[in-house]
Amino acid sequence: MHSIKNNFATRLTEDITSSQLTMKLDIDPSLTYPYWLTIGKDPATGEIVEVTGKTGADFTIARGTQSTIAQAFPAHTRVQLLFTKGHVDEMQLLTLEATQANWQTEFETSEATRESTFNAAEAARQSEIDSLKQQWQDEFNVAETARQTEFETTKQTYDTAEAQRETAFAGMVHVDANLELSEARNGESTLKARLDKSDSSFNSHLAENAKIYLSILNPMPPLVGAKGDGTNETSVIQTIIDSMPDGAVLVAPNTGNVYLTDTLTINKDLILCGGGVFKLISGKQGDLFVVNGGQVTFENLTFDYNGNVLDYNEALIKLNTNGCTIKNCTFIGGGQVYISATSNHVIKNNTFNNAMIRLVGETNYNIVDGNKITPPTGLNAISQECVTVGEYSIGNQFTHNTILNCQRIGIELFSNGVQTIVSNNHILLTGSDPNGMGISLSGSLSVVVDGNEILRDAFSASGGVYGVELAGAKNCIITNNHIINIQTGIILNGSSISSPCTNNVVDENYIENSSLGISLFRWVDSCVVHGNKIVNINASSSCIKVERSDDANYPRNCQIISNNLTVGESGVSTNLTGINSFGLVSSIISHNVIKYLSIYNGMAFLLTQCIDVIVEGNHCIGASNGSGISSSGAINTNCIIRNNLIDGFKYGLSLTGDNNYSNLVSNNLSLNCITDPYALGGKFLNEITHKGKKIAYEDTTAPTVGTWTRGDKVYLHSPSAGGYIGYVCITSGSPGTWKGFGLIEA
Repeated sequence: MHSIKNNFATRLTEDITSSQLTMKLDIDPSLTYPYWLTIGKDPATGEIVEVTGKTGADFTIARGTQSTIAQAFPAHTRVQLLFTKGHVDEMQLLTLEATQANWQTEFETSEATRESTFNAAEAARQSEIDSLKQQWQDEFNVAETARQTEFETTKQTYDTAEAQRETAFAGMVHVDANLELSEARNGESTLKARLDKSDSSFNSHLAENAKIYLSILNPMPPLVGAKGDGTNETSVIQTIIDSMPDGAVLVAPNTGNVYLTDTLTINKDLILCGGGVFKLISGKQGDLFVVNGGQVTFENLTFDYNGNVLDYNEALIKLNTNGCTIKNCTFIGGGQVYISATSNHVIKNNTFNNAMIRLVGETNYNIVDGNKITPPTGLNAISQECVTVGEYSIGNQFTHNTILNCQRIGIELFSNGVQTIVSNNHILLTGSDPNGMGISLSGSLSVVVDGNEILRDAFSASGGVYGVELAGAKNCIITNNHIINIQTGIILNGSSISSPCTNNVVDENYIENSSLGISLFRWVDSCVVHGNKIVNINASSSCIKVERSDDANYPRNCQIISNNLTVGESGVSTNLTGINSFGLVSSIISHNVIKYLSIYNGMAFLLTQCIDVIVEGNHCIGASNGSGISSSGAINTNCIIRNNLIDGFKYGLSLTGDNNYSNLVSNNLSLNCITDPYALGGKFLNEITHKGKKIAYEDTTAPTVGTWTRGDKVYLHSPSAGGYIGYVCITSGSPGTWKGFGLIEA
């Protein structure tokens, strides 16, 4: 700041040239350097110099300042300290800096208060989510402990029987040379013949006494064993199964394929194991195994549909009773495991090649875990289907499965799936099916989708439509999922008021390289989108998009809070939106961070036909040719846009067009905007509150509605020559008394 002093005047004591950088004065002003002096009798034609110091009697000067011209002056020329334009500019700059500092302090104080309130609410919400997760986990642990105890008991029984068999068999085959010779003389010509006879005798012994272990190849007489030579052996295997007692173990060794043409039916407790292959003969169709009773375990076996045409209601294994286990098995050739309206099954660590898993009807408390699934072309990998009104599937768990080359839906819960957990699955989508999805919840209730990875090898504009879909789902939690290269990461879709998508939480998911990150479509009610990270959105779409379909299907009562959105990749030149809200009602969009990477004409926020929406406390980091918050000329009603920080856009607030008077815009801070920090126009009642006074923008006249206080100002959007810049309220009231200010030269 340059020093100033009232009524100071003196004269030069020596001549100075136009280039001379020192001068001598008759009187020293005794001011703090620097300060300006005007040389010349007439200030209008004189020269303003800046005095920066003094050495002896010589004053050091900068010549021709404030757009004046350096000149030569004779001794005794008048020198004055006058109030100049430079002093005015300095005062305006200091005033502006002080005002900006005050605004920033007010903004930071308000932001800290809102942040504290939000953190408290967020902590309560997170506590509720954690409590719900813990409750479901406790229920799962109890069920898992019971199942594990049952498995250990069965295994102990099996191990005891196996030890008995080994002891008995060792005694039966321990012979010396004399005994071998004796056996040969008693009608058996070779050692093999004797052993075959002994094995058959041993099986008869176990069947009569232990009743645990039978071989599918060498059952006890008079049963005939399977040959594995390619002929139909359905009746042979069925006879062996029918002859076995409850709790028996049927071993099918891997000595060749056992071919079947008809269904094998099991109605008792049974363990079927041993590494064998059951194969449907080519050209046939139908179920291979149907379990209608008992608790059956299938382990370490292969079931081959042999490329036959799959009827959607037929299966390699169909479970029509409760409590069965299928583990470490392989299913190939177009078939499926089919669970029909039963419960408490374990499908674990199996491999499905061109095969799938279906749960149909009321299927409760089943575990599908650790399977590797490559589904048939155009079909789902895992389906849970309730198709009749009033049916519910409760408490199923789909966890740690790897789904590859899925061309339709990885995991689908279709209608009335309740309290289901879908977690830690890896789903790779391929192909171009327009219905392709990673996980679909249709009409589901209280489902947790947690920690899944859903991806395509590379982004494509066709196929792989949704990573996670909630269609008419309620009270679901979608959290900690990683979704890559999918067109739409997560969609909440309420088709109508009779099938809304309500009370769901989409929390802390990571979505990258998609056309659309998160979509709230049609009748979505009371949902929370919180803490998600969305990066590299492309193809002219949005990180988060809210969209109605007609006048009756508005998304409403939603919260879009604390999401971290990075729009586009470096070098992309297209129209991309951080949060696009079309037809949103009674909702809050707050504390989101939206960052652009070299995007042309992008918008951080786009509000279109929104009602009662609050856009508050967001931080937008700029698209150099775009807008921070835009209405794009659309009608919005009773909306509040306040306390947002907008940095580095072409336009900070671009609220133009036929907007409604009932909207409020206040306390937003636009920094580093290239063209206009506040492009406010149309019929929007745009207000900025500063130090308790409103600064508003109107069309052509002073306000005729609303309540105003003395000192409020209204600036005209389109001032004209001979008119006023705006109006100021001089008497408080509704609307108060207004007078024009800032007359514009005609």
